[in-house]
Amino acid sequence: MSEHLKKFQFQKGQSGNPKGRPPTGRQHFLTLLDAELAKQGDKFVKNLVKAGNKRPIQFARDVIIPLMDKQMLVSAKDGEGKVAVWKCLVEFGLSQENADIAMKEIIDVPSKEVPVALNP
Repeated sequence: MSEHLKKFQFQKGQSGNPKGRPPTGRQHFLTLLDAELAKQGDKFVKNLVKAGNKRPIQFARDVIIPLMDKQMLVSAKDGEGKVAVWKCLVEFGLSQENADIAMKEIIDVPSKEVPVALNP
């Protein structure tokens, strides 16, 4: 090996990625959401409800769908699961009309985003 490349070679006993994997995905989103709730509490929830009623499609896409695990997303596409998710949206504070709009967005999530093992 060339001398100028030796400094880039892995050192024995040293991790190849000392900082670890960067935080992403649903768990990271939940951590950020929890931090905002701890900081702002009711004000944050009221702002979420306001955003959900103002732009239900964007709310479903940016807030609701990332919070749903794959199994819940699959069950939201059929009878009982669909009703349960809709009720949660209404109880959260969305109007019935906006909950309908958000549900359409949730149901329209492409099947390719749901693992094959969970596809009904």
